[in-house]
Amino acid sequence: MSMKKGFCIRCVAKEPRRRIFNVNSEAEKCYCPHCMKEYKPKDAIAHYNHFIEYITDQADMTLRVARRPDVSYQKYADVLEYEPDYVPALLGRISSLIYQSTLRHSRFDDAISLIDLDLDRFHLVSSRSVYARFLKSSKEMAEAYTDRLYKRLTFKSYFYDSECVKLYIERLLEIIRFYKFLEKELTFLGEVEYVNIFTEEIKTLDLHIHDKFTTLDGMVYNFIEVSDGVTLSLSEKRVHTGVEKFHPKTLNENGKKFDVIKDVMFRSNSTMYRFINVGVGFSMGMGTVGLILLIICLFFIGKELFWLFFISGAAFTLVGFFFLFLQSILRRQVRKSRY
Repeated sequence: MSMKKGFCIRCVAKEPRRRIFNVNSEAEKCYCPHCMKEYKPKDAIAHYNHFIEYITDQADMTLRVARRPDVSYQKYADVLEYEPDYVPALLGRISSLIYQSTLRHSRFDDAISLIDLDLDRFHLVSSRSVYARFLKSSKEMAEAYTDRLYKRLTFKSYFYDSECVKLYIERLLEIIRFYKFLEKELTFLGEVEYVNIFTEEIKTLDLHIHDKFTTLDGMVYNFIEVSDGVTLSLSEKRVHTGVEKFHPKTLNENGKKFDVIKDVMFRSNSTMYRFINVGVGFSMGMGTVGLILLIICLFFIGKELFWLFFISGAAFTLVGFFFLFLQSILRRQVRKSRY
Protein backbone atom coordinates (compact mmCIF):
# COMPACT_ATOMS: atom_id res chain seq x y z
CA MET A 1 0.00 0.00 0.00
CA SER A 2 1.41 3.38 -1.07
CA MET A 3 0.22 6.31 1.07
CA LYS A 4 0.39 9.82 -0.34
CA LYS A 5 -1.19 13.17 0.39
CA GLY A 6 -4.36 14.38 -1.25
CA PHE A 7 -6.07 17.77 -1.28
CA CYS A 8 -9.80 18.52 -1.29
CA ILE A 9 -10.69 21.37 -3.64
CA ARG A 10 -14.38 21.32 -2.70
CA CYS A 11 -14.05 21.39 1.07
CA VAL A 12 -15.60 24.40 2.84
CA ALA A 13 -12.71 24.51 5.33
CA LYS A 14 -10.66 27.68 4.82
CA GLU A 15 -7.58 26.33 6.60
CA PRO A 16 -5.51 24.43 3.95
CA ARG A 17 -4.34 21.90 6.51
CA ARG A 18 -7.89 20.67 7.00
CA ARG A 19 -8.15 19.99 3.28
CA ILE A 20 -5.12 17.67 3.24
CA PHE A 21 -5.67 13.97 3.87
CA ASN A 22 -3.83 10.69 3.39
CA VAL A 23 -4.60 8.75 0.24
CA ASN A 24 -3.97 5.12 -0.66
CA SER A 25 -2.80 5.54 -4.25
CA GLU A 26 -3.72 1.91 -5.03
CA ALA A 27 -7.35 2.24 -3.94
CA GLU A 28 -10.24 2.79 -6.36
CA LYS A 29 -11.60 5.83 -4.52
CA CYS A 30 -10.95 8.00 -1.49
CA TYR A 31 -12.87 10.54 0.56
CA CYS A 32 -12.13 13.87 2.22
CA PRO A 33 -12.52 13.13 5.96
CA HIS A 34 -14.08 16.58 6.60
CA CYS A 35 -16.67 16.99 3.84
CA MET A 36 -16.77 13.35 2.63
CA LYS A 37 -16.36 14.35 -1.02
CA GLU A 38 -15.35 11.42 -3.20
CA TYR A 39 -12.17 11.48 -5.34
CA LYS A 40 -10.12 9.18 -7.47
CA PRO A 41 -6.77 8.84 -5.64
CA LYS A 42 -4.79 10.18 -8.61
CA ASP A 43 -7.00 13.29 -8.74
CA ALA A 44 -6.69 14.00 -5.01
CA ILE A 45 -2.91 13.56 -5.24
CA ALA A 46 -2.75 15.84 -8.30
CA HIS A 47 -4.74 18.50 -6.42
CA TYR A 48 -2.25 18.31 -3.55
CA ASN A 49 0.73 18.68 -5.91
CA HIS A 50 -0.96 21.66 -7.54
CA PHE A 51 -1.55 23.20 -4.10
CA ILE A 52 2.17 22.89 -3.24
CA GLU A 53 3.17 24.37 -6.60
CA TYR A 54 0.69 27.23 -6.14
CA ILE A 55 1.91 28.32 -2.69
CA THR A 56 5.51 28.01 -3.92
CA ASP A 57 4.66 30.26 -6.89
CA GLN A 58 3.19 32.78 -4.43
CA ALA A 59 6.46 32.75 -2.48
CA ASP A 60 8.39 33.15 -5.76
CA MET A 61 6.29 36.19 -6.69
CA THR A 62 6.89 37.72 -3.28
CA LEU A 63 10.65 37.23 -3.68
CA ARG A 64 11.17 38.03 -7.37
CA VAL A 65 8.45 40.60 -8.10
CA ALA A 66 7.32 42.20 -4.83
CA ARG A 67 10.90 41.82 -3.57
CA ARG A 68 10.00 41.24 0.03
CA PRO A 69 12.59 38.60 1.04
CA ASP A 70 11.57 38.77 4.69
CA VAL A 71 8.00 37.80 3.72
CA SER A 72 9.04 35.26 1.07
CA TYR A 73 11.35 33.56 3.60
CA GLN A 74 8.31 32.84 5.77
CA LYS A 75 6.21 31.81 2.76
CA TYR A 76 8.83 29.23 1.75
CA ALA A 77 8.98 28.05 5.36
CA ASP A 78 5.19 27.55 5.20
CA VAL A 79 5.64 25.37 2.10
CA LEU A 80 8.27 23.31 3.94
CA GLU A 81 5.83 22.66 6.77
CA TYR A 82 3.80 20.67 4.24
CA GLU A 83 6.75 19.25 2.27
CA PRO A 84 10.03 19.39 4.29
CA ASP A 85 12.05 17.96 1.39
CA TYR A 86 10.66 20.18 -1.40
CA VAL A 87 13.83 21.44 -3.09
CA PRO A 88 12.40 24.57 -4.84
CA ALA A 89 11.15 25.84 -1.46
CA LEU A 90 14.43 24.98 0.29
CA LEU A 91 16.43 26.93 -2.31
CA GLY A 92 13.90 29.77 -2.39
CA ARG A 93 14.29 30.18 1.36
CA ILE A 94 18.07 30.44 0.96
CA SER A 95 17.71 33.05 -1.79
CA SER A 96 15.37 35.00 0.49
CA LEU A 97 17.98 34.86 3.23
CA ILE A 98 20.70 36.23 0.93
CA TYR A 99 18.45 39.06 -0.25
CA GLN A 100 17.95 40.06 3.38
CA SER A 101 21.63 41.02 3.52
CA THR A 102 22.25 44.62 4.52
CA LEU A 103 25.43 46.68 4.63
CA ARG A 104 26.02 45.98 8.31
CA HIS A 105 24.57 42.45 8.43
CA SER A 106 25.28 40.25 5.39
CA ARG A 107 23.90 36.70 5.22
CA PHE A 108 26.27 34.85 2.87
CA ASP A 109 27.90 32.80 5.64
CA ASP A 110 24.42 31.96 6.94
CA ALA A 111 23.42 30.85 3.43
CA ILE A 112 26.36 28.43 3.33
CA SER A 113 25.27 26.95 6.67
CA LEU A 114 21.69 26.58 5.43
CA ILE A 115 22.81 24.87 2.21
CA ASP A 116 25.03 22.49 4.17
CA LEU A 117 22.01 21.23 6.11
CA ASP A 118 20.43 19.80 2.94
CA LEU A 119 23.45 18.99 0.76
CA ASP A 120 22.52 15.31 0.45
CA ARG A 121 19.10 16.28 -0.87
CA PHE A 122 20.52 18.83 -3.32
CA HIS A 123 23.04 16.28 -4.61
CA LEU A 124 20.31 13.86 -5.66
CA VAL A 125 20.17 13.38 -9.43
CA SER A 126 16.56 14.63 -9.51
CA SER A 127 17.57 17.90 -7.79
CA ARG A 128 20.83 18.72 -9.55
CA SER A 129 19.48 20.87 -12.39
CA VAL A 130 17.45 23.06 -10.00
CA TYR A 131 20.39 23.24 -7.60
CA ALA A 132 22.81 24.22 -10.38
CA ARG A 133 20.53 27.09 -11.47
CA PHE A 134 20.37 28.29 -7.88
CA LEU A 135 24.18 28.24 -7.54
CA LYS A 136 24.57 30.29 -10.73
CA SER A 137 21.94 32.81 -9.66
CA SER A 138 23.67 33.10 -6.28
CA LYS A 139 26.69 34.54 -8.07
CA GLU A 140 24.48 37.31 -9.47
CA MET A 141 23.23 38.12 -5.96
CA ALA A 142 26.79 38.28 -4.62
CA GLU A 143 27.95 40.43 -7.55
CA ALA A 144 25.11 42.90 -7.01
CA TYR A 145 25.92 43.08 -3.31
CA THR A 146 29.64 43.63 -3.93
CA ASP A 147 29.01 46.38 -6.47
CA ARG A 148 26.63 48.24 -4.16
CA LEU A 149 28.94 47.70 -1.21
CA TYR A 150 31.72 49.71 -2.85
CA LYS A 151 29.31 52.48 -3.87
CA ARG A 152 27.89 52.72 -0.34
CA LEU A 153 31.28 53.09 1.32
CA THR A 154 33.04 55.46 -1.10
CA PHE A 155 32.80 58.88 -2.67
CA LYS A 156 34.66 59.36 -5.96
CA SER A 157 36.55 56.08 -5.27
CA TYR A 158 37.71 57.28 -1.82
CA PHE A 159 36.47 55.53 1.32
CA TYR A 160 34.80 57.71 3.93
CA ASP A 161 37.08 56.49 6.76
CA SER A 162 39.10 53.51 7.99
CA GLU A 163 36.01 51.80 9.45
CA CYS A 164 34.51 51.72 5.97
CA VAL A 165 37.72 50.14 4.68
CA LYS A 166 37.55 47.44 7.37
CA LEU A 167 33.91 46.68 6.62
CA TYR A 168 34.62 46.52 2.90
CA ILE A 169 37.40 43.95 3.45
CA GLU A 170 35.25 41.91 5.85
CA ARG A 171 32.48 41.69 3.28
CA LEU A 172 34.86 40.79 0.43
CA LEU A 173 36.34 37.98 2.54
CA GLU A 174 32.82 36.73 3.17
CA ILE A 175 32.00 36.85 -0.55
CA ILE A 176 35.22 34.94 -1.29
CA ARG A 177 34.17 32.21 1.16
CA PHE A 178 30.79 32.12 -0.55
CA TYR A 179 32.36 31.90 -4.01
CA LYS A 180 34.67 29.08 -2.90
CA PHE A 181 31.67 27.17 -1.61
CA LEU A 182 29.79 27.71 -4.88
CA GLU A 183 32.92 26.68 -6.79
CA LYS A 184 33.15 23.44 -4.80
CA GLU A 185 29.49 22.62 -5.39
CA LEU A 186 29.62 23.37 -9.12
CA THR A 187 32.71 21.17 -9.38
CA PHE A 188 30.71 18.35 -7.80
CA LEU A 189 27.92 18.93 -10.34
CA GLY A 190 30.39 18.92 -13.24
CA GLU A 191 29.74 22.54 -14.27
CA VAL A 192 33.34 23.10 -15.40
CA GLU A 193 32.67 26.32 -17.32
CA TYR A 194 31.21 28.08 -14.28
CA VAL A 195 33.95 26.73 -12.01
CA ASN A 196 36.54 28.62 -14.05
CA ILE A 197 34.48 31.81 -13.80
CA PHE A 198 34.38 31.55 -10.01
CA THR A 199 38.12 30.91 -9.89
CA GLU A 200 38.76 34.18 -11.74
CA GLU A 201 36.28 36.08 -9.56
CA ILE A 202 38.03 34.88 -6.40
CA LYS A 203 41.41 36.02 -7.76
CA THR A 204 39.98 39.45 -8.60
CA LEU A 205 38.46 39.94 -5.14
CA ASP A 206 41.70 38.82 -3.50
CA LEU A 207 43.59 41.48 -5.48
CA HIS A 208 41.09 44.11 -4.29
CA ILE A 209 41.66 43.11 -0.67
CA HIS A 210 45.45 43.52 -1.00
CA ASP A 211 45.17 46.82 -2.85
CA LYS A 212 45.77 50.23 -1.29
CA PHE A 213 42.75 51.96 0.27
CA THR A 214 42.60 55.74 0.35
CA THR A 215 40.13 57.66 2.52
CA LEU A 216 38.68 61.12 1.89
CA ASP A 217 41.26 62.75 4.15
CA GLY A 218 44.12 61.35 2.06
CA MET A 219 45.16 58.56 4.45
CA VAL A 220 46.37 55.38 2.73
CA TYR A 221 45.73 51.96 4.32
CA ASN A 222 46.86 48.41 3.57
CA PHE A 223 45.30 45.16 4.71
CA ILE A 224 47.48 43.10 7.08
CA GLU A 225 45.41 40.25 8.57
CA VAL A 226 42.15 39.13 10.13
CA SER A 227 42.22 37.98 13.75
CA ASP A 228 39.55 39.43 16.03
CA GLY A 229 38.84 41.87 13.24
CA VAL A 230 40.45 43.38 10.17
CA THR A 231 43.88 44.86 10.89
CA LEU A 232 45.13 47.70 8.71
CA SER A 233 48.48 49.44 8.41
CA LEU A 234 48.65 53.18 7.86
CA SER A 235 51.07 54.48 5.24
CA GLU A 236 53.20 57.51 6.10
CA LYS A 237 52.51 58.88 2.66
CA ARG A 238 49.34 60.94 2.28
CA VAL A 239 47.46 61.56 -0.95
CA HIS A 240 45.84 64.78 -2.07
CA THR A 241 42.30 63.66 -2.90
CA GLY A 242 40.78 67.04 -3.60
CA VAL A 243 37.75 66.11 -1.50
CA GLU A 244 39.26 66.54 1.95
CA LYS A 245 36.61 69.13 2.85
CA PHE A 246 33.73 66.99 1.61
CA HIS A 247 31.14 66.34 4.32
CA PRO A 248 31.76 62.60 4.95
CA LYS A 249 29.31 59.89 5.96
CA THR A 250 29.68 57.41 8.80
CA LEU A 251 28.77 53.81 9.67
CA ASN A 252 28.03 54.89 13.23
CA GLU A 253 24.24 54.87 13.41
CA ASN A 254 24.37 56.90 16.63
CA GLY A 255 26.56 59.57 15.09
CA LYS A 256 25.13 63.08 15.03
CA LYS A 257 27.96 64.94 13.32
CA PHE A 258 27.84 63.15 9.96
CA ASP A 259 25.19 61.57 7.76
CA VAL A 260 24.72 57.85 8.37
CA ILE A 261 25.43 55.48 5.46
CA LYS A 262 22.25 53.71 4.38
CA ASP A 263 22.01 50.07 5.40
CA VAL A 264 19.67 48.80 2.65
CA MET A 265 21.41 46.96 -0.20
CA PHE A 266 18.50 45.33 -2.07
CA ARG A 267 15.50 47.54 -2.76
CA SER A 268 11.89 46.44 -2.40
CA ASN A 269 9.13 46.64 -5.00
CA SER A 270 6.36 46.15 -2.44
CA THR A 271 4.72 49.55 -3.04
CA MET A 272 4.70 49.18 -6.83
CA TYR A 273 3.59 45.55 -6.58
CA ARG A 274 0.70 46.56 -4.30
CA PHE A 275 -0.24 49.35 -6.69
CA ILE A 276 -0.26 46.93 -9.63
CA ASN A 277 -2.52 44.46 -7.80
CA VAL A 278 -4.94 47.22 -6.76
CA GLY A 279 -4.84 48.60 -10.31
CA VAL A 280 -5.78 45.24 -11.80
CA GLY A 281 -8.78 45.03 -9.47
CA PHE A 282 -9.78 48.58 -10.38
CA SER A 283 -9.45 47.81 -14.11
CA MET A 284 -11.56 44.68 -13.84
CA GLY A 285 -14.19 46.59 -11.86
CA MET A 286 -14.37 49.40 -14.41
CA GLY A 287 -14.57 46.92 -17.27
CA THR A 288 -17.32 44.93 -15.57
CA VAL A 289 -19.41 48.06 -14.92
CA GLY A 290 -18.89 49.10 -18.54
CA LEU A 291 -20.07 45.75 -19.90
CA ILE A 292 -23.13 45.81 -17.63
CA LEU A 293 -24.05 49.29 -18.89
CA LEU A 294 -23.59 48.16 -22.51
CA ILE A 295 -25.91 45.21 -21.90
CA ILE A 296 -28.50 47.48 -20.24
CA CYS A 297 -28.43 49.87 -23.21
CA LEU A 298 -29.76 47.04 -25.40
CA PHE A 299 -33.06 47.28 -23.54
CA PHE A 300 -33.36 50.96 -24.48
CA ILE A 301 -32.76 50.77 -28.23
CA GLY A 302 -34.68 53.55 -29.92
CA LYS A 303 -35.15 55.44 -26.67
CA GLU A 304 -33.41 58.53 -25.28
CA LEU A 305 -31.64 56.57 -22.50
CA PHE A 306 -29.94 54.33 -25.06
CA TRP A 307 -27.12 56.79 -25.80
CA LEU A 308 -26.62 57.60 -22.10
CA PHE A 309 -26.07 53.95 -21.21
CA PHE A 310 -24.08 53.24 -24.39
CA ILE A 311 -21.65 56.17 -23.98
CA SER A 312 -21.25 55.51 -20.25
CA GLY A 313 -20.68 51.79 -20.81
CA ALA A 314 -18.18 52.39 -23.60
CA ALA A 315 -16.31 54.93 -21.46
CA PHE A 316 -16.10 52.61 -18.43
CA THR A 317 -14.99 49.70 -20.63
CA LEU A 318 -12.28 51.71 -22.40
CA VAL A 319 -10.96 53.11 -19.11
CA GLY A 320 -10.87 49.59 -17.68
CA PHE A 321 -8.93 48.22 -20.65
CA PHE A 322 -6.56 51.21 -20.59
CA PHE A 323 -5.66 50.70 -16.95
CA LEU A 324 -5.35 46.95 -17.47
CA PHE A 325 -2.92 47.60 -20.33
CA LEU A 326 -1.00 50.06 -18.13
CA GLN A 327 -0.75 47.50 -15.31
CA SER A 328 0.62 44.88 -17.72
CA ILE A 329 3.37 47.30 -18.81
CA LEU A 330 4.24 48.12 -15.20
CA ARG A 331 4.30 44.43 -14.30
CA ARG A 332 6.76 43.67 -17.11
CA GLN A 333 8.99 46.56 -16.04
CA VAL A 334 8.96 45.39 -12.44
CA ARG A 335 9.89 41.86 -13.50
CA LYS A 336 12.80 43.07 -15.64
CA SER A 337 14.23 45.57 -13.13
CA ARG A 338 17.10 44.56 -10.89
CA TYR A 339 16.68 43.72 -7.22
